[in-house]
Formats: sequence, structure tokens, C-alpha cells
Amino acid sequence: MEAPTPPDPGRFDDGAVVDAYREVDGLTPCERHLVEAHVPHGADVLDLGVGTGRTVGELRARAGTYVGIDLAPRMVEVARRRHPEADLRVGDATELPDVADASVDAVLWSYNGLDYVADAARRRAWAECRRVLRPGGCVIASSHDPRAVLAAPPRGGSSPARWAAVTLLMTGRRLARGLRHGVLWRGHGWVVDPAWGGLPTHMATPARVRDEVRAAGLEVVEVRHGDEPRRALVGRTPWWYYVARPAGTGTPRSR
Repeated sequence: MEAPTPPDPGRFDDGAVVDAYREVDGLTPCERHLVEAHVPHGADVLDLGVGTGRTVGELRARAGTYVGIDLAPRMVEVARRRHPEADLRVGDATELPDVADASVDAVLWSYNGLDYVADAARRRAWAECRRVLRPGGCVIASSHDPRAVLAAPPRGGSSPARWAAVTLLMTGRRLARGLRHGVLWRGHGWVVDPAWGGLPTHMATPARVRDEVRAAGLEVVEVRHGDEPRRALVGRTPWWYYVARPAGTGTPRSR
């Protein structure tokens, strides 16, 4: 069996997917914690993968200027209806011609948007984030952890992390595919994620993501896991949160 390949970007314009995203609003607890820690009030913020507008309200309240971008036109239509005053655009995170060099203080790429673009596109996306950042700026992003399929889901609550963890653990066949394609032992690769009806999803360990970030001229300065910023749930939740800054401007932290 061939390994999964990146999903068709048009998949995110599907009505059922748009409706699923529409039901979620607000930053996750870990996103909120990292934004409060790393994004000063009045910052110029670029929100990548804005979807149906989940992150818009909280980020605009903190930002001096705010721009939200998503590849899926139907997602952006919903976001514009929810936030008619916001600057929301259809665009590609791997190519941002309308965003000038060194023009933003913070980039948020939420909901593992990084994990649904091809490998070469991931590298371009990190490079674009570096290009648009001012000195001292930061990127906050999340990415799936392949080790999550080996662990029990976190107890209690109904956070996106718990929901995704439960669905990732529903069937041993998914794990078998991950093992067959070498995702677990390689530390990165594509798997089929039942959380979105079999959507191909990229997973990568923190070591792998650090390498990607470093190649773009950034460095990871903080790593967190799970939706609760003060819980150490290594391998228990399906994704990691990363804070990256231009190389040489931050002190790495990991929890």
C-alpha cells in the first residue's frame, strides 16, 4: 500500500468541513497562553489558516493591525460574515505577495494548518513566515505528533485535543498504517487521520520541526504540548505547539 499523500486543498472548501470548523470559536487554552506570553498588545498580527474565524476575535482585540488569510474561499466567506470589520483574505501561506518583508510582529498558524501542505510547501511556508517577521517577532504554530497514536487520550473535558486524540485512537488499522509507512520510526510523514474522515495529515516530532524551522532562519524558543499549558502530557495529546523567532533572538524553552 502506498503512503498517504497531501490532501487536495479543495477539500477544505467542502461544505461539511466548513460547517465543522464553524462550530468552534476562540483560541485553545495553549494558544491563548502563548499569545499572551509572546505577542504584545498593539502588535501587527498575521493570522494564517484563519478558517471560519475561530481566532479572529481574540487576536484582533490584542492586535494593533490584523490580517487573516486562508486558502479556502468558503471558509473566508464565513469568517467575513462573522467578523465583517476584519481584514480577511483568500491566500496561500506558502506565498504571501501582499505581505511586505519585516512587516508583522507575530504570525499565528493555528489548528495544524502546517500539516496539510506538501513537504516542499512546508519549507516555503516557514521561509515566508521568516520573511514577513520583524526582528524580535514570533511565529506560533502547531503540528501533529506521531507518538500520540501510541497513548491513551487525556481524561475529561471536550477540548479539540481530546476530540482529536480519541478519533486518532479509534482503530488499530490507522496505527498499523502509520507503522507500515515508517512515520513513527522516522519521526515524520503522512498518515490518514480519521478525525476528518480520512484526511491525509502530516505528523512530525519536535526534533523534525526544529530542523525545518532552522532551515528557514528561525529557531524554536518554546515547545508545549496539549491544550492545557501547565500540564506535561508528552505523547498524550495529538499535537505540539511551537514558538519560533528569527535565529539568535530567543532562549529555547520546552515543557
